[in-house]
Amino acid sequence: MSSPQIGRIARLLGVEAHEVHGLDHLADDELRRLHDAISAAIFARYEQRFARIAGLSKALPGAMVGKLAERFLPPTLGARCAEMLEPAKARELVSKVSVRYLADLTLALNPTRSEPVVRAIPAQHIGPVARELFARGEYAAMAEFAGTVNRDALEAALDVATADDLLTIVPLLVWNQTIDEVVDRLPDAKVAELVRDIVASERWQDAGRLIERLHPAKAADLVGRVPIDALVRFATELEPERLGPVVAAIRPETVGEVVRALFDRQEYAATARFVGFAPAASIRAALDVATAHDLLTIVPLLEWNDAIDEVVDNLSDTTIADLVRDIVASERWQDAGRLIERLHPAKAADLVGRIPSDTIAQLVAELDPERVAAVVTAVPLDLIDGVIDALPDERIDALVRDVVSTKAWDEGNTLVERLPAAVLDRALDRADAVGDDIMAEFRAAAARGDLRPAAVALLERAEQRRTGAEARPTA
Repeated sequence: MSSPQIGRIARLLGVEAHEVHGLDHLADDELRRLHDAISAAIFARYEQRFARIAGLSKALPGAMVGKLAERFLPPTLGARCAEMLEPAKARELVSKVSVRYLADLTLALNPTRSEPVVRAIPAQHIGPVARELFARGEYAAMAEFAGTVNRDALEAALDVATADDLLTIVPLLVWNQTIDEVVDRLPDAKVAELVRDIVASERWQDAGRLIERLHPAKAADLVGRVPIDALVRFATELEPERLGPVVAAIRPETVGEVVRALFDRQEYAATARFVGFAPAASIRAALDVATAHDLLTIVPLLEWNDAIDEVVDNLSDTTIADLVRDIVASERWQDAGRLIERLHPAKAADLVGRIPSDTIAQLVAELDPERVAAVVTAVPLDLIDGVIDALPDERIDALVRDVVSTKAWDEGNTLVERLPAAVLDRALDRADAVGDDIMAEFRAAAARGDLRPAAVALLERAEQRRTGAEARPTA
């Protein structure tokens, strides 16, 4: 779909928009500048003539000037003359021509050059012209002038706009303080009409653009009137970059209903996006309605942030117990590992400590290597020996190789610092099995400073086991 700015350029050139080619790649700002440059190129040579015509208006009665202009000046030429009128004369003449001709002039005016003239027009004349332009679907022109008129004129234009008009013009506006203030003062009846139109037309993107410009209280008022099923569709359809203001506008007590509906539809990706923008109070409301299955499913999809970390770290005992039962029953080891690595150490230890030791061993055996350290760190000390003892030698060998292949040095350091001496001795017994290439990678990591003292000491002992000689310097 081409930019509405191309329509303005086509009108200036006297052709249809589909006849203008080669401009679709330009941004709206560039098209505006091109429109103004074309206008200057076409009309600059006649500027003195336009000035003389505008000067005649001082010598003739306003009613006569209006009739002559409407009869003999095409809108494009009339607009050039109008831009040179004194504001007081423009205020007088605006009531002497038809609304249709005023609308035609508006389409031909340059918003910047005509700003003093346009701002002089009384607000009571703005409404009828705006209604005419809305009826013609001239939203791009309306958007151009919205940034130049005063507050009273803008309010007069919005008073005659339908909800469909507002949703259509929102993405075209170049917002400024005046537009922000007027939109924030939309009356209740207009807000209710907007909600009805948003729900009926499912124009989620346009609604999102409007909501992100509203004051939080006004946004909450609008979103609070949207039915739950429509909010669910809103959450699944809205572009992620516009989801934040919408989520922030939903009251926490409503968030739970929306999230439960999303879970019921298995819209976990949409829920993760939704929760990622929510404040802590809304995240708590979301977790209150989540089952353990829901939590384990959504964990790998989340873009974690401080608010999510805070809420997850305060999961209730009941939720932790439900999670443990679901982890054990479903054997969703990777999802469990992702959750555990995000938990505060004390909360992680609480969760892991409730898992039977043989299940913890299975969890560790199945986990991706980058999550093993987080889980092992959370295992109570009295269970670690049993967990590691339950691991087959091949898994320990694979874990060592995985640390190297994924460059997971921090996780490897944590494992060495956490594991008891008896477990480390078992790892040393497997030193011959890891291969020369793996040992070379460990030596290089030590030389770079990637290994902490405990890991360096273990590496030196492994070298001694493999060679039966004194360890070579590693740092």
